Amino acid sequence: MNNGKVLRVNITSGRPIEEKAKFSRAIRINDLILQSGTTAIDTQGNILGVNVAEQVEAILSIAENSMTAAGGCLHNTYRARIYVKGEENIIEAEKALTTNLNPKGKSLAITTFEISGLTRPQQLVEIEFEGLANDVIHKFEGDNYKHHQSSGALRLGSRIFVPGYAAKGNNLNEQLSDANIFLSNALSNFGLGNEHIVCLKLYSASIEDFWTAPSKVAQMLSLQNPTISFIGIPTKNTLIVEAEATTKNTSDKKNIIHPTLAPFSESISIDQDIYLSTIYPTNSSGNVLEPGNWSEQRNICTENLQVVLKKIDSNLDDIVVRRYLTLSSVSETNYESGPAWFEATRPTALGCRVPLHPIRDASISLDCHAIRGAGNNIIQKSISG
Repeated sequence: MNNGKVLRVNITSGRPIEEKAKFSRAIRINDLILQSGTTAIDTQGNILGVNVAEQVEAILSIAENSMTAAGGCLHNTYRARIYVKGEENIIEAEKALTTNLNPKGKSLAITTFEISGLTRPQQLVEIEFEGLANDVIHKFEGDNYKHHQSSGALRLGSRIFVPGYAAKGNNLNEQLSDANIFLSNALSNFGLGNEHIVCLKLYSASIEDFWTAPSKVAQMLSLQNPTISFIGIPTKNTLIVEAEATTKNTSDKKNIIHPTLAPFSESISIDQDIYLSTIYPTNSSGNVLEPGNWSEQRNICTENLQVVLKKIDSNLDDIVVRRYLTLSSVSETNYESGPAWFEATRPTALGCRVPLHPIRDASISLDCHAIRGAGNNIIQKSISG
């Protein structure tokens, strides 16, 4: 952690969308290298590859360039999320990633799921990566970097990453029960239980059911106030569960219970890390504001994020990852309407289309992670390609 001082490097590749949407292609933040959601498009706007395997290979090349500039390398990746258009492309996308990224079978926590689409119809896949900086690899050896073969769960220091798991069952109750067993087994290999989960993501076409019964979800998964993200996917009869847990003592965790999704937490602070539940364009009563207006709802989401962060003595400058999940029916997105959010700090970003949100009339949701002090003393670097 560089003697308590936050180390931050932003990487821009020169693509116009980075300036338009105010994000970095990759960043280094302390020991970590974070790569924005990346698609197979070059700096001239050309789509690279006609099938999902070719597009994954192009994405890996783009990510290698920017992650290296940030002080890491692609093969130091420990977690990846693969956003895939078309259920038929899911297996091929994950195969292409693991074959090219980890040919020697290096451990990697992967979550792969279907989305409704990306900016252009020809785009089939978007991937975001999290890795380690080259000069800190030696700190994560032995028990500090431990992989469990059967579940795919990975320990990195005090953090446990449980990859996406497609729960078995004919209905949501059966799937939640199976997910509970999977999570318990995965974490027990590190001497932990489900109560140690600090961040939970559920991917399903039935997220409206989860939204209306958060206590049932928390009880069936044996949870103790983690943050929560409900991500709508087009794949029917599917529940994918992904989690992050910590080996830190409970006394190290400071959380604020979610105002509408109790017993989940709105935010959890552990040391410098700030975990956040998904933000929606609602007022304090939970009613959706400006239905049908993506730009205004984006502004409302960001304003709501500011309110959440203020409660824990943080602010937008601490955000290091920002994801916009946009409803597939939205026809116009305008980043120029409203304040130039994140202009000074430019976190990593991701944007994709989803079929639904848990709250009707929400055109967009905002998913973030923050690190205290992340907006201080940013080093800006530009690369080409």
